[in-house]
Amino acid sequence: MPRIKSRTIKITREIIDSAIPQNTSHCLLAEGIRKSIPDSYSVYVSGEFVKFNVGDHKKVTGTRYCYQLTSATSKKAEEFDTMEENGISRSHFKPFLFVLDGRHATSAKVVKAGPQSGLKRKKKATGYKRKVTEKRCSVRRYRGLAAYSSASA
Repeated sequence: MPRIKSRTIKITREIIDSAIPQNTSHCLLAEGIRKSIPDSYSVYVSGEFVKFNVGDHKKVTGTRYCYQLTSATSKKAEEFDTMEENGISRSHFKPFLFVLDGRHATSAKVVKAGPQSGLKRKKKATGYKRKVTEKRCSVRRYRGLAAYSSASA
């Protein structure tokens, strides 16, 4: 299995000013990844992980990467998300660098799903189903009504 390379992401003043707090796809780290890795799309940042695709977003091809964040980077992202609640302004944040370490990452090939993808879905095996006749349905319905009327009386 080929080794996943480490990536250095630069967070600039422009990114700090344009990022949206508490938004997993447009937060501080997500915008930095978009600027630093030109072919990246579908960027998602959670508390501990960053996930993004690299490749052609129109053809939905490429590779999906999942990197584990360091605790310092997670704390900076959390501080940015809670800045309004804590009364901190955007000018408080200074530009910084963080590294997505390839040793703590996974990758997978992106496969386009849907009817045009050419992939066939497996049909579920259906077991024998017993046919329910009209008479049987009406008996069940009658029993249900009788039980309901006796309980409410």
